[in-house]
Amino acid sequence: MKINQRIAALLTVLIVLTALAGLHAAETAVPKEVNRDIERLLRTDDLKIDGVEILTRATLLETYEGHGFLPFWTRPARIRELMELINDSADHGLIPTDYNIGQLVQVLQQRESSPSAEIDAEADILLTESLLRYGYHRRFGKVEGSKLDPAINFRRESFNKQSPSLTLEQAVESSSLADFIEVVAPTGPVYRHLQYKLDLYRDIAAAGGWPPVPEGPTLRLDDKGARVTAIRRRLAVSGDLGQGSDTGSPVFDQELKGAVMEFQKRHSLDSDGIVGKQSIAAMNVPVEVRVDQLRLSLERLRWVNQEAADTLVAVNIAGFRAFFYKEERERLLRRLGELQSDFEHLGGYDIRSRAEATLCGLGFHAEALHDPLQSFSGGWRMRAELARALVGRPDTLLLDEPSNYLDVPAVEWLQR
Repeated sequence: MKINQRIAALLTVLIVLTALAGLHAAETAVPKEVNRDIERLLRTDDLKIDGVEILTRATLLETYEGHGFLPFWTRPARIRELMELINDSADHGLIPTDYNIGQLVQVLQQRESSPSAEIDAEADILLTESLLRYGYHRRFGKVEGSKLDPAINFRRESFNKQSPSLTLEQAVESSSLADFIEVVAPTGPVYRHLQYKLDLYRDIAAAGGWPPVPEGPTLRLDDKGARVTAIRRRLAVSGDLGQGSDTGSPVFDQELKGAVMEFQKRHSLDSDGIVGKQSIAAMNVPVEVRVDQLRLSLERLRWVNQEAADTLVAVNIAGFRAFFYKEERERLLRRLGELQSDFEHLGGYDIRSRAEATLCGLGFHAEALHDPLQSFSGGWRMRAELARALVGRPDTLLLDEPSNYLDVPAVEWLQR
């Protein structure tokens, strides 16, 4: 979705919430004329309300018939909740205008300014139609995959294998629309990660996107030049190059190589830290294109939502990667989160920088840090073993004549 569309959606919700502020918080008695008009409208062929064609008329008729044609939307708080859900549909890569947000604003304002049984009936039907359409898209996706490819045969079962009208009635009468939708169409960790990325990339787009990287010869470790600086600035915007890094340096150092490798891994490229034509092309894909790709990925996940509820094998053909998910994935992911928290608390994320600083302090040159241990002499291997012990932050360290293996600068560094 375009950024200005998102802002427009937010404004429309603010307008309708202001309009709803004047409604009485408590439920009021419903005139019989409203019930009569709901039934009359739903029995009308080719029903349109405020220009919106009611595509789910048969389901709505069944739902309201089982409810005695009583209106569902008599509580302002419940209407506000639906409007917020519709606005937040953008967070799922969906478009709020698909759920009649503009027409809802108009009909609800009409209900305030010129109340009548017919307008009350139209507003109630339109609210219910919007909820049904939104819930359907969240559970099954906006597009039916099999219409794009006949080989797609994902399950499309109704919630609890019950009639849509019953599910709709349960949703409207639930204590929380958002919680009910989450039960009907659970998101899961992969889906939520894509939502996070979508929000991040939309923010990047709103800030002007990322700078392009000029094409040219392949760049690798120790190269220098303006194109290296351009790569730094590009990867800093997307978060591959860490905060606080020097984005103005023209030197292709180890830090930049690590950032390039992270970028390459995310885009299913050879993660060798060398910036060639493929890496440059991937870096120069506009952020708006990435936003659309994320929206499509969320849509595809909605297609397999019910398949993923049990056991799922997902294959990334382009990236030559396979993923296996079982029923326990939520528990395992929670455990993974706990372990990641412990890892961070123990300093795991900065262990590489601490190791490099310790090795350099003991006399190793930076260019030798990635050489095999077997290539060093016995004395230097002892220094490496000492570095490993120091990185572990021991409470007590006993050394037997360390000066046998350490020169004066290393001893002085160790004493600090």
